[in-house]
Amino acid sequence: MRDQPVAARLFSDLLDDLARWRAGEDIDFQTRYEASVRTLGPVRMVVELFRRLEDSVLLDALYATGFVWKDFDFWTWRDVLRSIADSRQAVYQFVWFAAPFLGLDVLAMVADDPAVDDTAKDFVRYEFPSGAPRAGGVWERNAMDAVGIDAVAMWRRLAAEGAPMKVDFSRLEA
Repeated sequence: MRDQPVAARLFSDLLDDLARWRAGEDIDFQTRYEASVRTLGPVRMVVELFRRLEDSVLLDALYATGFVWKDFDFWTWRDVLRSIADSRQAVYQFVWFAAPFLGLDVLAMVADDPAVDDTAKDFVRYEFPSGAPRAGGVWERNAMDAVGIDAVAMWRRLAAEGAPMKVDFSRLEA
C-alpha cells in the first residue's frame, strides 16, 4: 500500500507519545496527529488501531485519538467491524471496546450482518456465549468524559441511527 510509510510512522510516533502520556506528560494528540490521520484516513486509522494494538495500549490509543472516531456514525462502526472481522484478536478487542464504551450490541452486529466474515461469527459465538460485556457504566462514562466525549449523547445518537445497543437508556440521565 502506498500509505504504509504514513501508517508506520504514525503508529511509531503514537506509541512513543502514549508512553509519555501515561507517564503524565500533557500531549495534544489532535494537534499532533490530525494531519497524519487525514492522510491515512480516519476509518483506516481506527481499523489499524484494532489490528495493531491490544488491551490497555489499544484502549489508551483509542482514548488519545477520540477526536478521530467520536463522531463516527453507526454505519462507519459497522464498516470498521467488517474490516477487522477476519482477525479474531481484532474482533475480541473491538467487542471489549464497542460494547462498554460505544454501547453497541456488537454480538448482534456480527450475527445480523451477512457481510461480516464467518471468522467473527464463529469467534463471538464461542468467546461470548453469555453475551457482550455490559455497557453504560459510570466508569465508561467517566473515562469518555475525561477525553472530551459525551458518552450518553453519543449512545443516544448511535441508537437514533439504528444501531443495536447494549445501553439501558432508562437508567441514564439526559
